Amino acid sequence: MRTPLAIAVALLLSGCGTALTNPQEVAEGQQALQACLSATEIAAMRSTCFRRVIDQAGENAAAQAEAHWNDAVARMQPDERLLASILWPNLNAVKAAIASGANVNREFTNRVVAGTNATDPQGMRSVLDIAVGALEPEIAEFLLLEGANPNWRASEDDLDMFTSRIMKTQSYRDRDGNVKTITGMDMAELGVKYGLAPTAESLLQLEVYIQTYRPGIYSTPDMKPFYDALMQRITPEVTQRLVSLKEKQRQADEQRAKEEQKRNDERLQSEARRRLVSEQATKALNERKRVIGTRICKEAPSQFGTLIYIGYVEGLAPEKVQIRVSNAVYKNAPSLSPGGFRENILWDHPSTWNICE
Repeated sequence: MRTPLAIAVALLLSGCGTALTNPQEVAEGQQALQACLSATEIAAMRSTCFRRVIDQAGENAAAQAEAHWNDAVARMQPDERLLASILWPNLNAVKAAIASGANVNREFTNRVVAGTNATDPQGMRSVLDIAVGALEPEIAEFLLLEGANPNWRASEDDLDMFTSRIMKTQSYRDRDGNVKTITGMDMAELGVKYGLAPTAESLLQLEVYIQTYRPGIYSTPDMKPFYDALMQRITPEVTQRLVSLKEKQRQADEQRAKEEQKRNDERLQSEARRRLVSEQATKALNERKRVIGTRICKEAPSQFGTLIYIGYVEGLAPEKVQIRVSNAVYKNAPSLSPGGFRENILWDHPSTWNICE
């Protein structure tokens, strides 16, 4: 027969493998799962269907969310399937979408890619730009092999898609649990490999990076080889535009320096005016303290609180004034005077006294 202690131990051990269910966590998981199941747009599903909080909804919740994603993607047209397979990276799904006729140079608005909170909702991105921005080298390389344009830019003034991400880095666990680190330089090497052409904007930005950062400082990559590779492909047109951009930058820097100098001059002038006003006010106040008969006061600490000595100016000297100290009261009790006080006459600097209010 088991003793009560043995029964208690058995119950405790039997509960070790059972996770205690927190009703609030379950509710949060169910709410997250419902957000996924009600989403129909790619961006909305991408942001809701793969959240870890969904696991709190129950044992099969994550599988249910992933099934919703897979079913929705399967019903999409090839271009949309390609986008979805890049946003939730899946190289095999990318290959299948392209095999079904997806356009490897298809462009999508930021609204479609990132959802309702997208910056510049009507701005465009190519599928390769999305893969490069996500630091997905395998997908990006496959797109490049299939004919994706490495020189795509949303506008002529933009950096190329590789230079604009060259400072990025990310580490993550792949589907097999291995830790992988991908950098913007990894993506830049792909760009060079598959025909990236230099632009004046990108070369200028790389020059700034190289001049500003040393490799290894704050994990900064060595961008010089990438820059050199682009410079070997430079054309006369790009050279001319680079010279023009540098001149515009020089003029802009010069203008900023002038504006900064102007602000500093105005600040110094303002400080000088305030200082002059303060000096004039102090001088006027000191002159009032040197007028015979002026009532002046001075605070001093005492055992029972702060005392205020009250006196009158009776005589003048070059640096000091003669003061007849006629009374003393407590600051917090003006009707009380310290015991043993006697009227006295002294010479003192007027700057240590105040005009009695």
